[in-house]
Amino acid sequence: MEMMAMVGPQGGRFGWIWDDKGAGMLTHILISYESGGINSIQTAYVLDGKLQLSDKHGGNGKIFKTVQMDYPFEFLTGIRGFTASSSTGDDIGLNCLTFVTNLRNFGPFGLEKGNAFSIEMATNRCFGGFHGRSDSNYIYSIGVYVQMDYIPLEFLTGIRGFTASSPDDDIVLKRLRRENQRPGLGRKEASRRKREDASARSNSPAEEREKKHQLEAPKKQRMETMKVGPHGGIWGESWDDKGKNLLTHIFISYESGCINSIQTAYVIGTKSYQSEKHGGSGKIFKTVELDYPTEFLTGISGFIADDDDIGLKCLTFETNLRKIGPFGNEEGTAFNIQMGTKRCFGGFHGSSDSNYIYSIGVYFTPINPVQLISIDDEFMDNLISDDLDEY
Repeated sequence: MEMMAMVGPQGGRFGWIWDDKGAGMLTHILISYESGGINSIQTAYVLDGKLQLSDKHGGNGKIFKTVQMDYPFEFLTGIRGFTASSSTGDDIGLNCLTFVTNLRNFGPFGLEKGNAFSIEMATNRCFGGFHGRSDSNYIYSIGVYVQMDYIPLEFLTGIRGFTASSPDDDIVLKRLRRENQRPGLGRKEASRRKREDASARSNSPAEEREKKHQLEAPKKQRMETMKVGPHGGIWGESWDDKGKNLLTHIFISYESGCINSIQTAYVIGTKSYQSEKHGGSGKIFKTVELDYPTEFLTGISGFIADDDDIGLKCLTFETNLRKIGPFGNEEGTAFNIQMGTKRCFGGFHGSSDSNYIYSIGVYFTPINPVQLISIDDEFMDNLISDDLDEY
């Protein structure tokens, strides 16, 4: 089953709801507009190898334009525009739309005035269709579906085989094994391990039980998952995403002075899941795409509003490869959570209501020293042959 995040809509709450979920492989966007707003939108798209046409949403405008995309090489990566507002500042409709693809921008269609908004998806093909509100005259709001990327769940974990029986070949392999050992793991270490293996085979049952007890002792000292934070205000209701730690995407929306929402996509076992959306809809939406499984979260930082720490104004995510952000305004009281350089992030937690994220924190599990042996070290340890000392 395809998993999609619903982003938006941006604009007013008039009209009736329409939904084009699944109409993501666009070939054309048909749009009509005039000085008073966006009148209609309709798309042509490919589904199961056939060209389809969506319903027309809205009415007829003075100006009609056809956006022709270079399918299948070109695809939508974002939309931005301006919403019309009432005398009280509430959004009542759309003034302007611009469509962004992996190759170019189309627009603007309409007048660039009012409250700006932006929805940025990933740089790959993940658009899953439009949704919004309209009546027989105007488009009042628009949003998008963002499809979860396919996650590579199969990757190389080891190799095995047979060496040639030629003495020369065996000598080359033994030399390669010795030269690739890490510093400090030479013949003496290999001999020690070989002696320990021989000793283990000759131990009595009582000695075996005592040795097993000694080996299991470090597990009892392993530290539990720690809860850090949250940082921010005390408003809203608490939410908890503990265990949702193998992140593939972070979806965040924000605007001037606040963080509106956060949502994540993550892996458990061999399946991809999507967390609940915490918060509401902001003027700007961004998709953070992590290079799973090699990239992982190592820290977050941000700024809190100075008015008695009532909420979050800015967030930046830090991974083992880069910093992503800032999202929001870097002003107020700064905070910083660093979890180290290993994969120990255990999920987010915080508080929110239907409009804003008021606070955020993390779970993390400090890595026990017995877990710090690298994959390369383990691989090289296993690679040492019993007859290495004889070379």
